[in-house]
Amino acid sequence: MPDLDEWLAHGTDRLLRFAYLQCGSTELAQDVVQDVVVDLLRHRARLEREVEVIDAYSRRAVVNRLRSVWRHRAVQQAHPVPPPAVVRHDDAVVEDLDLQRRLARLPARQRAAVVLRYYEDYSHRDIAVVLGCTESSARSLLTRALQSLRATAPETHGAPR
Repeated sequence: MPDLDEWLAHGTDRLLRFAYLQCGSTELAQDVVQDVVVDLLRHRARLEREVEVIDAYSRRAVVNRLRSVWRHRAVQQAHPVPPPAVVRHDDAVVEDLDLQRRLARLPARQRAAVVLRYYEDYSHRDIAVVLGCTESSARSLLTRALQSLRATAPETHGAPR
């Protein structure tokens, strides 16, 4: 009878295939299986006493998690939350959905740095404190973010960047 570590070494591939065949998405299957493995490890003591139930437990957990994901998606589709069309800053109104979309494509720390600097008017030092990095790292995050934003900016006819 295999222990949990042996099952994890060989059973996760089968579990991933099981999840994929249900949802048709590699990414979703990987996310769900990762969550299930974390649960298996969390309940290690109980499961090692009942190793024969690991397969059944893990497959049932996959089914339940996928049902939860699908239920959540159905609720989101039934009640969509529209993106904010207007961002207010110092009584100025910025209506630029394109900019919001480009900001959303930035890595989380770069996006946070841009918002803190240009929408919240934080200093480089304050940004560093919020992001838990050095001041020079905060500057670097801003520089890389601005380069990405400029690179993805729509071309304006004849206007300098």
